[in-house]
Amino acid sequence: MAVKDQGDAYRIKILLADTRPAVWRRLEIPATLSLARLHRAIQAVFGWEDDHGHVFRIRGTEYGEVGTEGAFGLRAERVSLAGLGFQPGDTLSYEYGLEDAWTHQITVEDRFLPETPLRIPRCAGGKGACPPEGPGGPFGYRERLAAAANPRHPDHPLARASFPKGWRPEAFDLGAANDGLRAIFTR
Repeated sequence: MAVKDQGDAYRIKILLADTRPAVWRRLEIPATLSLARLHRAIQAVFGWEDDHGHVFRIRGTEYGEVGTEGAFGLRAERVSLAGLGFQPGDTLSYEYGLEDAWTHQITVEDRFLPETPLRIPRCAGGKGACPPEGPGGPFGYRERLAAAANPRHPDHPLARASFPKGWRPEAFDLGAANDGLRAIFTR
């Protein structure tokens, strides 16, 4: 199907690498959404706090926050997936918390023309709660999960305290993910 650049959309799946249980989100985004705005969408649907640096890695090129590209050899995030020529099956990565290496593997699942043009991204599905931010990345997260689940583990009290009250690793709230997107994109 031939798709125009104006009004069309992408469906992408974002998998947070090295997490057990698996944590992923499926987004539908306007094809013209910049990487900078995609960063904001990822932050919203994963529940990250946007307190750390990030970088997109696309076909051997790194894209980051405007203003830092000269210092670190990054390209500005003004470009969109459509502008980069992405098609279904293509992949890219997004790393958040560079010191902790929370790597998100992004797969373009579809490029389509929605019945109603998307004004803002929407979350179409997901699985698993996003790990709380903090030191350790995926490895530290797995260790904290194991310690929190084992009352006899020496770090059990500290590990339990590192998770918000009522937090469950398997939980995902589609409504909350879309509320987060609306809060960011309708300001």
